[in-house]
Amino acid sequence: MFTATKTDDEILIYVINWAAPTTNVAGDVGWLQGDELESTVWDVPTGITKVSDSRSTTKTTIKLSGGVVGKTYKLHNKVTTLSSDETAERCLHVTIVACK
Repeated sequence: MFTATKTDDEILIYVINWAAPTTNVAGDVGWLQGDELESTVWDVPTGITKVSDSRSTTKTTIKLSGGVVGKTYKLHNKVTTLSSDETAERCLHVTIVACK
């Protein structure tokens, strides 16, 4: 699970690196284990807007706008790998805060 904050006026980009190490063990090459991402799907709840999304071979990206101050939105990112046809899902929790 990843957490982030933004104001309701900001338009921000969030990135999930699927090749990032998942442990502190030397040689950990992350969930992908050298494979590549083939597809990505974002499930975005009502109330926050997906402006765009994209993927590279190892990262998924989503650009968000809007939201209601004080509300936390739980987004799901599901990916499929190219070679092994495995699927995985990560959650991104975005809390909308008031501008200071």
